[in-house]
Amino acid sequence: MHRVTQLLTGPMRNLPAVETPRIPVTTRYHGVDVTEDYQWLEDASSPETVAWTQAQRELTREYFESLTWRTTLR
Repeated sequence: MHRVTQLLTGPMRNLPAVETPRIPVTTRYHGVDVTEDYQWLEDASSPETVAWTQAQRELTREYFESLTWRTTLR
């Protein structure tokens, strides 16, 4: 693996995923049923979406703070 690629993506391999429930919702569009598992995330003001977004934000912040070379980019 290229050194720059390793610096950028190496730590990402150990990231835990934020649990994202699949809640199937089926909607009919022009006679075709379409099932979406993550439609609940489209409501940005729902408590569930706010909590999920916050968890993603925290995970991302922790990842960026763990990059020892990040401060040199600032």
